[in-house]
Amino acid sequence: MPEHDDERGHMPEVWEMFGRLERAGWSIGDAQFPGNTSGPSWVVHGRNEGKTLITSGTSRESAWQRAVEKAGMLGMLAAKLTQ
Repeated sequence: MPEHDDERGHMPEVWEMFGRLERAGWSIGDAQFPGNTSGPSWVVHGRNEGKTLITSGTSRESAWQRAVEKAGMLGMLAAKLTQ
C-alpha cells in the first residue's frame, strides 16, 4: 500500500522521500531515461550497508515511492519529519 502524506491521498514529495532514505543512511539518487512509445522512465538507485536498492517508474514520484516502500520492507527507512 503506498504511503500518503495527508488525508487527501497525495504521495509525499520527492524531496521528502529522498530525505527519509538519506537519513536512514542510503547513498541514493535518480536518473531519467528517454523512452520509446511509452515515454520516459525514472530509476532510483541507492546503497546502504552493502545493500543495493533499484526501482523504476513512469514518473519520478512513482520511482521514489517504490524506493521508500522497498527500504521500509528492509527495515532501513527513517521516520517522517513532523512539522
